[in-house]
Amino acid sequence: MWLTTYDGLISYNGFESKVLTVEDGLRHNIINAVFFDSENRLWVAAESGGVGYLNADSVYYRDELAALDSLNVMYITEDKSGSLYFSTYGAGLFIWDQQSLRQITTEQGLPSNNIWKIHFSSTGKTWIATQEGVAVMRNNEVEHVFTPINGMSGWAAYSFAEEEDGTIWNSDQQWDHKI
Repeated sequence: MWLTTYDGLISYNGFESKVLTVEDGLRHNIINAVFFDSENRLWVAAESGGVGYLNADSVYYRDELAALDSLNVMYITEDKSGSLYFSTYGAGLFIWDQQSLRQITTEQGLPSNNIWKIHFSSTGKTWIATQEGVAVMRNNEVEHVFTPINGMSGWAAYSFAEEEDGTIWNSDQQWDHKI
């Protein structure tokens, strides 16, 4: 079990725990997010410290992800093709396809650069929960944006749930699966 804290990353195997801190290679002791990718690497996002992955008891940082080094990465996930998605507080969304890093911000149509959660729907769309609305992307391009101006019940969106029929929910808001 991995626990994110303000004092490092805690691993617990059911019997004993170990705390990883800046002394073990983390760039900050406040840990915002962890994520196991399809290659079973544990990615760690530290406060204003970018993202690295754990190998044994060491943290490794890839040069290709240096643009994230001073950012607050809040959430990490992976799509079916193996691309990693990094949501940030203040700098939008970053997508790394294992070769290049692409940034998507309000300039490309996001309602906010403060991103909380990403959901890959059963219809192949990427849903992005932000501080000022929801964006829906297909092929890494923003197709739809929802805010209170066009029917959303509030501004901030924090997560999603999907029903078996493809209907997407956020808090008390429901979106038709045909979007």
